Order: sequence, then C-alpha cells, then structure tokens
Amino acid sequence: MIRPVALKRGHYECKSLDETLPVLTDLLALEVVRRGPGEAVARHPNTAWELVVHEGEPEAVDKPHLHHYGVRVEDREEIDAAYEYIRERKERYGILRVSRPHENHYAYSVYFREPGGNDWEIEYYDREAVERGQKNAVNPWTEKLPEERFPGRGYVPQALSHGTRECDDKADGRGRSAGPPVRRRRGVVRVQRPRPELVGALGGAAVLKGGGRTPASRPGETTMWFLALRRAAKPREEWNVSLDDHLSWMKRQHETGKIILSGPTPDRKLGIYLIRADSREEAEGVAGSDPYTAAGFCEFELIEWELHQVMGAGPFSAAEIKARSS
Repeated sequence: MIRPVALKRGHYECKSLDETLPVLTDLLALEVVRRGPGEAVARHPNTAWELVVHEGEPEAVDKPHLHHYGVRVEDREEIDAAYEYIRERKERYGILRVSRPHENHYAYSVYFREPGGNDWEIEYYDREAVERGQKNAVNPWTEKLPEERFPGRGYVPQALSHGTRECDDKADGRGRSAGPPVRRRRGVVRVQRPRPELVGALGGAAVLKGGGRTPASRPGETTMWFLALRRAAKPREEWNVSLDDHLSWMKRQHETGKIILSGPTPDRKLGIYLIRADSREEAEGVAGSDPYTAAGFCEFELIEWELHQVMGAGPFSAAEIKARSS
C-alpha cells in the first residue's frame, strides 16, 4: 500500500522561463534553486516544497484560474501595496492582468496572471478566521522573512501558501467535485468545486431559484452571485480579438450556466454580466477567461451581490430575508 507522508513538489508550465522566472523571484519572493534546459526549480525560503517550472511552447495554453498558486503576506495593508506595485509594473514584467484587491471569507487578496499564462494569488487572512477555527488561515511559516530579503515593494510574501486544482468527477459525469484539502506543514492544496447551473428560463430572462448568497460554511450550499464589470484597458484600435470570439465564449458560459445575464452599456464603455459561482475564485476565473480580458485588452471589477428578488419571487419582508440568511 502506498502511504504518502508529505506534499513534496508542484509542477507548473509556462511559455518562457526568461519571462516567468523574474515574476516568481521579483514579485513573489521565490528563489530559483536549480535551472536546466527547459526546466527550473523554484522555492520560497519559508516553504519546504518545490515548484518545478517547465518551459512549454510559446503557444502553450493559458491555464484555468482554478489552477493557480498563492503566497501569503502578514498584514492587510500589504495586499493594497502589492496591487499598486504589480499594476505599475505590468508592462515591465509582461503581466497580462491584475485584479483589484477583494474580500472573501476573512481573506483579502489580489490575483494576477503572469506572461506564462498562469494566475497567482497574494493573500492575507484576518486573525478572526483563526479564532473561528479556520485551519487554512493559520500562517504557514515559523519565522518571518525579513523585509531586507524583499525590499522596496511595500509587501513581503512570507510563504508559498497554497495551490488549487480543478478536478473531474467521473462518478456523476456532470459537474466538478473535490475531496478534502491536502494539508502539509507549510503548504495547502485546495481543490475547488465549481458547480454552476442554469435552473430555468422564461421569456429570455433567467429564472433564478434560491437567490441570495448561501454561506460557503454550509456544506452543499455555496451558491454566490457576482456582477462583473468589464472595461477597456487598452485603446480599442489595438484590440485583435473579434466580437465573434467574445460572443462565442459568452454563449458557452450561458450554456453551462456560469453566466446568467450579459450585455454592454449603451455607450459600450462597460460589459456587464451576472456570474453564478461557488466561490469568488471561480467567478474570477470566469470573468478572467473572457477573450477580451485574457488577451489583456480589458480588465474587470467583480462585485459580490446578494440576490434576493427575481421577477416577483421574494422574499419581500424583513422577516423572510432574516430567515433566509440565518
């Protein structure tokens, strides 16, 4: 019988080591411990397991958002500093997109996509999460990395904190599933479970049942709603993604129930869509996969929305709202 005792390493494909490794070292505090033809091994000073970075072809497929790694900082203010630092250096490091910092279940974090087509998260966890028994919120380091090791950024990634993977559920063949998180002394692999579904339609408008936000702490009840506001990041004359490319992608999102409503403002300055997801991470992945955004021509803002009423369906009293949220 095989008895695994530790998580030893993770693997990671990029398009060019010369483009990706500076992102890992300069923005995430990883160190390259070995490098050979087409492959490098990186490690954070406070994290025992290794990240093996493989160089694929320039045309290597961008990875889904749920396949990402993350580092953690000690203080909340560092997330805002990280966002500003990375945003100001997007062109220098070839960053494809960077999201605004956002809250999610005691976490405050920022996501960005490096030029190799992989997403990274820089996260902070509120102390209250630890007090409430949220084990993955415990800081995964024993000694702080001093600022002298990572100066001038306004933030210090203290550890490589997690990797996330999306897996197929071959048992039912319809959705996604996840087993329990795989924990290690200084690293957590989180397996996400996206299960969005379209529950009905009437006259071209979606009929959404069980609206509002269902707390993720309740097993089996994790539906959340998000408004995605997409705006141009570069002049339109530079765009080389067609409207048909965007609409083909949008059709697939509607068919799978990930996006329920969509359309632009009359002046075409904003594209707006309603996303149904099990987590903010999943919603980030959906919004970020829009061809306009994935190519770096647009950026998006994600607003979590508590959906209460739809086409005459309640609740329409304070008591009903209280009962639903309790």
